[in-house]
Amino acid sequence: MRRIAVIVAAIFAALVLVAVIAPNFIPESVYRERIIEAVRTSTGRDLKIAGDIDLAIFPTVRVKASGVSLSNAQGFGADQFASMKQLEAGVKLLPLLSKKVEFTRFILVEPTIALEIDEQGRNNWTFESTKSAHIEDAAPASAPAKREGEGGALEGDVNLGKIELVDGLVTYADRQKGEHWEARDINITVALESLDKPLEVDGAAVWKGHKIALELDADNPRGLTTSAGSALKLNVSSDLFDAKFDGRGASADALSVAGAVDLDVKSVRNLIAWTGEPLAPGDGFGPLKLSGKVSYGDGKAAFDNAKIKFDKIEGEGAVSVNTSSDKPYLKGVLKVDTLDVTPYIATSSGDTKGAAQGDGAAPGAAPAQGGQGWSTAPIDLSGLRAANADFNFEAKTVLINKIKLSDSQVAAQLKNGVLNVDLSKLSLYGGTGLAKVKLDGSGSVPRIATDLNFTGIAIEPLLSDAADFNRLTGTGNLTLNIVSTGASQKAIADNLGGAGALKLTDGAVKGINLAAMVRNVSGAFVTGGSGAQQTDFAELTGTYQITNGILANKDLEMLNPLLRLSGAGTANIGARTVDYTIVPKAVATTEGQGGKTDLGGISVPVKITGSWDNLKFAPDPKALLENALGGLNAAKEGGTDPLKGALKGLIGQPPAAKAPAADAGKAPAGDAAAPADAATPAEKKPEPAPEDPAQKLLKGIMGGQ
Repeated sequence: MRRIAVIVAAIFAALVLVAVIAPNFIPESVYRERIIEAVRTSTGRDLKIAGDIDLAIFPTVRVKASGVSLSNAQGFGADQFASMKQLEAGVKLLPLLSKKVEFTRFILVEPTIALEIDEQGRNNWTFESTKSAHIEDAAPASAPAKREGEGGALEGDVNLGKIELVDGLVTYADRQKGEHWEARDINITVALESLDKPLEVDGAAVWKGHKIALELDADNPRGLTTSAGSALKLNVSSDLFDAKFDGRGASADALSVAGAVDLDVKSVRNLIAWTGEPLAPGDGFGPLKLSGKVSYGDGKAAFDNAKIKFDKIEGEGAVSVNTSSDKPYLKGVLKVDTLDVTPYIATSSGDTKGAAQGDGAAPGAAPAQGGQGWSTAPIDLSGLRAANADFNFEAKTVLINKIKLSDSQVAAQLKNGVLNVDLSKLSLYGGTGLAKVKLDGSGSVPRIATDLNFTGIAIEPLLSDAADFNRLTGTGNLTLNIVSTGASQKAIADNLGGAGALKLTDGAVKGINLAAMVRNVSGAFVTGGSGAQQTDFAELTGTYQITNGILANKDLEMLNPLLRLSGAGTANIGARTVDYTIVPKAVATTEGQGGKTDLGGISVPVKITGSWDNLKFAPDPKALLENALGGLNAAKEGGTDPLKGALKGLIGQPPAAKAPAADAGKAPAGDAAAPADAATPAEKKPEPAPEDPAQKLLKGIMGGQ
């Protein structure tokens, strides 16, 4: 027995000796050709080893080769599919005797891998074996069936030891789509002693100029391939974002994960640009912080108990995403304190001072005098085509440009590039309202439509925030229905169409004092509109139509205890100018709201012209002349003095003088006529007669001369 043991020991020692010294006596060309042939058989590609091959068999089988390259598939651009400065692989010897492969190391130094897709959609990373086609690929009939829940579980065991990729380069070119990118400075270390022991992955790479670091830990790698799953921790970080996941994962039939996630994006705008789809310049899409519970499976992801901080928006809610179709579908509920949508629908910040007669100006439009005007910077709504969505928002404050809404409930639906926003509840400027907004980004030119209905609102702050117009005050109701198309604010303003109505009470028109105009016509008109000049009213009503950016009104009515006013004219929204005529009329009544509007009195038409921020008020000579000519015609027909008739036509019929008493200066009945020098009331010095209203008006028009 002892002799047998000695013999076995001697044989083992001899084998070890052979394993140690054999590589020194076996010509390199023998195993070089064997390696090249084996690679050609299994991949259909040619392997080249330009440098030396170092082979060792004991205590591990180890191969080290330099200048290694693998040919590319035919029809692709790069000469080599892969090349590397050095390749080193080590396998434990003894486990090989029982047909087990246990790597001790696998190292690739400075590998370069060229991934390609040609015009026909073929890729170069699918390898073709040259083995005989008649070999059966199917498992034998006696192969044991997989147990339920096992899915694609790995059989046997895998020991990768330590895998390293040092200073790698991967390029990608898709000639079908014209896409190209590369990842540089790739360094990855993978540690896996067994499928039943923890997996550790630590790596980093530079992609599109930014370094990305990755850490992955899995407690049970084998469980990742079954429904049992494994605990997972993943950290991905860069100068653009940091993402963390802590939960479980499995891939019995498809990948599924569930756990806690934290995302911190320094700038969403920069992150989107980094992926290759930059947004138009602007101020929105800045920092994003997101945390909550996430789950994913079958192409569907859910994000619950979410807390979000995006730009100046802070809130909480839940979001689900279905990526099983060609276009992602998002659904969610979000409650926020302040929802500022301006940065996401406004124009580029690159040019917010476009001239009023910039690109897209209506033909013949008068240029705005002063002020900023509408921006001609492009509006880009192409981002609306990236996904479909249904969202419900609740916000204490909603900001749309300068317009402020409060206590709002918003339902938003996005489908095929068309965003419909329904504000079913909102409070604004002291009143309430309903609003529907449609943003259509499905085509090359943006389209908008708005349906507004406001009740009890303060009109001055609303018009100031919406259109930089601050010449009208009051409280009341406003309806507005508009549609437009255009690639900039200016183009949208020029193309506006729609209709609306206005009814205000207890307000004022700033810049002109119509009551003073009745007393002194010349003093009522102050160029540019002094802040002290205004006309109060009890009620102001009117309707309007908008065509090609021009608002037209024909039925303006204003009621004041001493004035009645009517008006008609246009406002060029694109050019931000006004051409409007108002006709105030002084009346002998104190009825205000609800009073009649057809009362006679002094009528002086007023022309309002100029830009929104520099309005000019002046008497309308044409209207005055028309009234005067009407008076002359009336005088001729009535046979009265032409001048008096003209003035009557201009200012209306003055009130009749009070008739003297019936018996004034009259002798008693039956007496002789009183002598000429008899003392009568007529002998008293008469009081000066009141100034003729016509003369007063003419003096005002002529400057008091």
